[in-house]
Amino acid sequence: MNEVAALQKEVAEIVAFQGEIDKLRKEENDEFKKTKIQLDNGREGVKAAIKILQEYYANDETEGHESGGSTIVGLLEVIESDLAKGITEITSTEDAAVAAHRIQTKKNQMEKKTKEADIKYKLKEAAELEKKLAGAKSDLEGVQNELSAILSYWAMLQKQCIAKPETYEERRLRRLAEITGLREALKILEEETAFLQKPTHNRKLRGAGKK
Repeated sequence: MNEVAALQKEVAEIVAFQGEIDKLRKEENDEFKKTKIQLDNGREGVKAAIKILQEYYANDETEGHESGGSTIVGLLEVIESDLAKGITEITSTEDAAVAAHRIQTKKNQMEKKTKEADIKYKLKEAAELEKKLAGAKSDLEGVQNELSAILSYWAMLQKQCIAKPETYEERRLRRLAEITGLREALKILEEETAFLQKPTHNRKLRGAGKK
């Protein structure tokens, strides 16, 4: 996502740069229009003055005025020529500025379009990767659940099938119970042996007495 953020920043910079050159182009164009109007008006004024003077001196028969009028008209023609040249120069400059602005604008548009396409692709790629990651996470959880169930079942089998070591206390109590049982059995056995070893007539008398 860092790459996407960097591309988005670059797109924003392109948009800002385009805004700056658009603003500058408008200011230059406004200045061009203003200057051209002034030059056009000045030229038209000079041309009108030349025409008037030419007509005036053409009809003036005063001696010497024709030569002086020719000098003034010549000077105005130089001024008119300079104004025309100035109009040509600023028009040429404006045309070059318009062309440069158009080229830069197309370059910015192409670069912006390319970066936006990269952003779209990377976002799509990230979404697909996130989807795969979610699927893998789900599969992992499923495997972990199965493993937990298996381990739980295995623990139960171990508890059932594998003998659990006795503690010292358990062994002591079990041994004490065995000794007690053996003593009781030995006592019974001794009593039976003593009874069998008594004389037969005593056993008979004891038997008759019981009757």
